[in-house]
Amino acid sequence: MADDVLITAAIDARQFDVDATLAAGRVTAIVGPNGSGKSTLVGLVSGELRPDRGSVSLGLRVLSDAAAHVPTHRRPIALLAQRPLLFPHLDVVDNVAFGVRSRGAGKTEARERALRELDAVGAAPLASRRARALSGGEAQRVALARALATDPAIVLLDEPLASLDVATAGAMRALLAERLPACGATVALVTHDPLDIWTLADDLVCLEAGRLVESGPIADVLARPRTGFLADLSGVNLLEGTADPHDPAANGVLVGDDRVLGLWEGPEDAVGGQHVMATFAPSAVALFRTPPAGSPRNTWGVRVVDVDPRGATVRVNLTVANGQRLSADLSAPGAAALSLAPGDQLHAQVKATQVFLYPRH
Repeated sequence: MADDVLITAAIDARQFDVDATLAAGRVTAIVGPNGSGKSTLVGLVSGELRPDRGSVSLGLRVLSDAAAHVPTHRRPIALLAQRPLLFPHLDVVDNVAFGVRSRGAGKTEARERALRELDAVGAAPLASRRARALSGGEAQRVALARALATDPAIVLLDEPLASLDVATAGAMRALLAERLPACGATVALVTHDPLDIWTLADDLVCLEAGRLVESGPIADVLARPRTGFLADLSGVNLLEGTADPHDPAANGVLVGDDRVLGLWEGPEDAVGGQHVMATFAPSAVALFRTPPAGSPRNTWGVRVVDVDPRGATVRVNLTVANGQRLSADLSAPGAAALSLAPGDQLHAQVKATQVFLYPRH
């Protein structure tokens, strides 16, 4: 049975101090901007790094703390990184059997286990080929087989699809989606790709500047992003403001001098002055050259930052009056009719029913 991985650890030189949990038997996506501490977290779990304070544990077993440190080769872990790192002088089956033999299995037993895992990842026909003769996608399949052949308690995936082309990455993603639940391990997936997150992960841990800023089930975290990074990752707009101190119950948030109306999602009524987040999809934003008429909606003055054609749609990146960013997705004909250019002053409009408001913790 899988165990939780508990990381309550600090490394002073890296300004890293995180309390996070990788849930037993689940895939946790580790995300954050460059330099946020993702590699440090993986290094602590793998044993390459040791905390100055705190501990790293697998269930009740302490892997690292101030008194003890289990070295990497004695931890029940497997790592799959961007590069397969196969032994070029060995054939495929011996590459996969290597880890099994290093755990004490005999040659015949290790070879049989390797062949079963190669078959599970669709690489059995490659068993007799030299590792140096494999394509990138083939080598990554073999590396996955090698990682899982030792029946690890923890699997660390460090951007395993980043070096693959789109078609190969898609096939490998489908394979991971099939094999990771079947292996029963506790999995950490470091990625920058939202598609990896939605298709492979159950939970999400977000780091920024060496601190944990959000964690929980994928759908919960990305439905209510609490940082700009998470908003970008989830593909929604996020504006930060405060509940109107004169009318907090009106489901409105003050963003600078603009008022944003929406649907309140908090567990309790808003309190005047409370820090509130407003999220809405780029597709919900309409843009106008002149102030729009019609039914009352959210309408704010915005400035065009840049225009990004995306085939049938155009992403228009904007700022509101107090400098916060938002995006609008328009049809290509609609964007052409507006003749948009950086620096243009426009009016953005969003229906209140398409805006969700919630407190920031």
